[in-house]
Amino acid sequence: MNQEQLQTVMPSDGGPIGESWKECQPEMTIRWAIVGPGAIAHNYADGLAQCQSGKLVAVCGRDPARLAAFGKDYELAADRQFSDVDAMLRDPDIDAVYVSTPHPWHAELSVRSLRAGKHVLCEKPAGMNAAEVVAVTEVAAQEARFFMEAVMYRCHPQIARVLEVIGAGEIGTPVHIRTALGFNAGFSETSRLYDPALGGGAILDVGCYPVSLARLIAGAAAGQAFANPITVKGTGTVAPTGVDALAYGLLGFASGFTAEIAVAVSRAMDNRAVITGTKGQIVIDDPWVPGRNAGPSTAQ
Repeated sequence: MNQEQLQTVMPSDGGPIGESWKECQPEMTIRWAIVGPGAIAHNYADGLAQCQSGKLVAVCGRDPARLAAFGKDYELAADRQFSDVDAMLRDPDIDAVYVSTPHPWHAELSVRSLRAGKHVLCEKPAGMNAAEVVAVTEVAAQEARFFMEAVMYRCHPQIARVLEVIGAGEIGTPVHIRTALGFNAGFSETSRLYDPALGGGAILDVGCYPVSLARLIAGAAAGQAFANPITVKGTGTVAPTGVDALAYGLLGFASGFTAEIAVAVSRAMDNRAVITGTKGQIVIDDPWVPGRNAGPSTAQ
């Protein structure tokens, strides 16, 4: 994670919660711990190994075998592999924590980390409901610590470029966005994606992406950092376990800007973003994970 990313908080206003991020000067190396050594944690650790401003120094997990395997993969000594999160949080040689557990533990672990004086990058969703997220952000403010929901696409240069194009008036005033994030995971009662106790369903798993982009572009259209919808209409399909397998939404904003969004864990979708303005369009072929395996962005 670089300095520019450290100054970004998603999905609200683009500014950090907690001012102590200013302590993290570019020449410093931020010492990271990961809680939850699952698949996404590997992605984060791989990326961290390529950056100059941070390094992985510890990991915490409940499964001894998975914990040991993760420690081996990233050359963490046995005493840097924790099974007790509180013991890890007492370590003064950890500056920041990346929370990558299943959804129900995001808010609790974020609060505990913040109370321990650590900065926090938390996987989405930041909480299981609005009340949990409010609690986390209030604790971050109280402790003067950085908190960010890991909506990673907002850190990519192509989004900064999109905002530049809009700000320059190249497509006129944005009036509408159509975007989606859907994939077909295949139904399984044992999958976290379909388990209500683990925060399953498309809205909690990936709904933050199109909603945050819609709010971002609606704000840019009005010369603001973001905007909130004043009307929300939706429909969807419920899986046998009771979670939403797919969902569609129509958002209306006070400025007249509109958004049509869709998310799914049971259906592959056209995951582009199309922003329509009074003078033209911006098409982002891969707004969510640009360049992961295919080189630079192809946004037009």
